[in-house]
Amino acid sequence: LLALQQHIAESKESLVHENNEKPNALISEDFRLSQFWYDDESSRKYATEAYRKTEGGTEGVIAFISSPAAFQMYKEIYPDAENETVLLEIDDRFEEIYPNSFFKYNYNSPIDPSLSNLVDCVTFFVVDPPHHNPQCMDKYMETINHLSAKNEDVAVVFATGAVLKEYFLETLKFEVASFVPSFNSKLSNPYCTYVNYSDNELKQE
Repeated sequence: LLALQQHIAESKESLVHENNEKPNALISEDFRLSQFWYDDESSRKYATEAYRKTEGGTEGVIAFISSPAAFQMYKEIYPDAENETVLLEIDDRFEEIYPNSFFKYNYNSPIDPSLSNLVDCVTFFVVDPPHHNPQCMDKYMETINHLSAKNEDVAVVFATGAVLKEYFLETLKFEVASFVPSFNSKLSNPYCTYVNYSDNELKQE
């Protein structure tokens, strides 16, 4: 955690803090990268759950992996949260807006040396993989396990295809939350929210 804090502090010496850099200007979707942004309600739902599970933004590190809309909502509604929040994302455009929190991430390299400052730091994950198949999920789980190896109570939220329900229930032993995310674009694939803990508040209203 100290290494992560030093990384962020060094970035702040030369860059304007991201809270002053148009945090509401979400980058347009790039469908070539399988990007589909949540609408505000869904982004807020995942952000508030992350805040709640980290004791009001005071404990651990929250990692949003391939879920920039939820990350951006968290930064917007909890600008004074004490804990660190990071975005692991393949799209370099987000680094221009959030230079202090951005980590380049490609799920094909799940244990990349560039993520070394995050190892054993992350206590909460929000994850939205670009492809809905077990092989892709396995890569993301490899990253999650690597970054939280010493944290037995790590909380993980996946927003991904309903087609993977059996995989999450049988292979990963996750639960299905009742909340179903919605998107700014018309996305026909049915989605589910999968969690690895029981006391979630990801309810459909």
